Amino acid sequence: MPASIPFGPEQLDAQWLTEALREGGALRDAAVREATIERIGAQQAFAGQTVRVRLAYDREEPAAPRTLVAKFPAADATLRRALAGLRWYESELRFYDQLAARSAIRTPQRLFSAMDRARGEYVLLLEEVTAGPVGDQLAGASAEQARIVVQQLARFHAGWWADPRLNALGWLAVGAVRRAQGAEGWQQYYGRAWPAVRPVARALLAAGEFERLDAIAGRLVCCYASIVRASAEPPRTLLHGDCRLDNVFFPADRSPPVFIDFQLLSRARGPYDLAYFLGTNLEPTLRRQLEDELLRTYHAAIATAAAGGYDLDACRRDYRLGLLLAFGFWVQSAGAGTFPAAARPLRDVALRRLALALIDLDAEALLAEFERAG
Repeated sequence: MPASIPFGPEQLDAQWLTEALREGGALRDAAVREATIERIGAQQAFAGQTVRVRLAYDREEPAAPRTLVAKFPAADATLRRALAGLRWYESELRFYDQLAARSAIRTPQRLFSAMDRARGEYVLLLEEVTAGPVGDQLAGASAEQARIVVQQLARFHAGWWADPRLNALGWLAVGAVRRAQGAEGWQQYYGRAWPAVRPVARALLAAGEFERLDAIAGRLVCCYASIVRASAEPPRTLLHGDCRLDNVFFPADRSPPVFIDFQLLSRARGPYDLAYFLGTNLEPTLRRQLEDELLRTYHAAIATAAAGGYDLDACRRDYRLGLLLAFGFWVQSAGAGTFPAAARPLRDVALRRLALALIDLDAEALLAEFERAG
């Protein structure tokens, strides 16, 4: 085990990489002679620092990686502390350590990971995915990409559906995106964030659309905690939590896509991932065309795992709940003082697409159910 954990990419050096790769089993006899570091994903990866590392060795070792990806927490100290407190970095490391190999989803190979929670130090070394291009959330998914992602999400969720092993993982959040045990606090946070994000939403929508959204967003202030808690009710499965095109690689040979970025991992009701993906990654016209088809595709895979205990109506309702939670998540993120300017284009497409999905699917009626329940 390397003697220390680098605080950021600037502390990576040949000796540390040699020790880490040997510890992880990716290197046997060779030693890293030179490491060239290139920053990647700076416009999207605002929750952390991601770099590509090109490696040269002191001798030939055919199986040794020529490149790898290294992930670190955010450089901003305030954001780093906040996300470490939410266990984002820990969750991703533990996913690769404990769950990735048992999941019916394709992910990069873990080469090494280490963390010191008390010191706020985390590092994750992964194989670099070179099988094909990553998706583009700003441009939006094609129909083919949408079908592929939904099929893979369904496989992933079905594999962990109502699995009691997830209940033993104390580090794994319960609830979609936000931990259910902190639901009241998240509701207050949303209530503070919406007034700051409201002018942004107004600029993204036509007048009539904004009026509908404003009513929905205002009512969500009083229901957000109940909806977070509802997302944590059984049956639960393992959620990716941040399923968007920028986190999916599509191989040129049409083999299954590779999913990355598991910081928002949790156990909760599965259709949240579906809602987050369709609601933020598909342009509204395409989403309207494919929504029913993809919901049925997803449910057909889950129905087998659920042995008849989860019907299509329940799936549709959870999907609508997921859209409300996804909207709330983006409002909270965009309303934070640490939200980076570089991520504003992502914010804008996510808010606009989610707003129109909420209007299309009559979010007011769903909110009324929670209001009546108190």
